[in-house]
Amino acid sequence: MKPAQRRERNVVTKIVVLGAGSGGVPMAFELKELLGKKADITVVSQTDYFQFVPSNPWVAVNWRKPGDVKVSLPEVFKRLKIGFTSVGAKRVKPEQNMVELNDGVMLPCNVVVQEKEGRRWTWRPSIPARRCVESEISRSRK
Repeated sequence: MKPAQRRERNVVTKIVVLGAGSGGVPMAFELKELLGKKADITVVSQTDYFQFVPSNPWVAVNWRKPGDVKVSLPEVFKRLKIGFTSVGAKRVKPEQNMVELNDGVMLPCNVVVQEKEGRRWTWRPSIPARRCVESEISRSRK
């Protein structure tokens, strides 16, 4: 095997999943199951919990307590060896292969996946769709 081929086999893909809702959480689980140690997956969210929204009426009529319809995400992702931050994303910087978080930290990545209103956007360097992802983040932040 040539040195370049050996290096290529050992490269770990850095994937950032934007959003930890009903699209982002299962996407992170599926990516981890599919890629295992071949990918370093980090989920970026605005909150540190997932709330099953269709259960909110049960809380309103006291059939459930708020804690019954929320899941603490840091514990779940840690157990599955998936990175997590609840700082939120400020912008995707495709030209630098980075996601800037709301606290100014730059998160390196090769792939960004974002769930927005039931649609999944995927960005990889050199794919024009990265502009779609960047504009969707900008619109959602306004």
